[in-house]
Amino acid sequence: MEGMLEDAVKSIISCLSEDERFIIQYHVMSNQPITLEMLAEKLCMSRDETRLLVIAARDKMRELLIGMIEPGQPIPDRSKFVTVFKPGNA
Repeated sequence: MEGMLEDAVKSIISCLSEDERFIIQYHVMSNQPITLEMLAEKLCMSRDETRLLVIAARDKMRELLIGMIEPGQPIPDRSKFVTVFKPGNA
């Protein structure tokens, strides 16, 4: 199951834009996420624009993941992704 999850995450990550991948990698799925302020500075955006992009990236990833899951299968929780997705694995 974990190998399938890792493959699914890699597949989903490849569908995201560069900014979305950065957000997912360092803010959403990191064991030590960077702050929204640091993220905004790195992306050269306002904090509010960055917050909206974070929401959009999470939603996009969720939709892509749900689309990959067969009906009746449970949706994995966030903790599984944190262990699978590590910087440099994208």
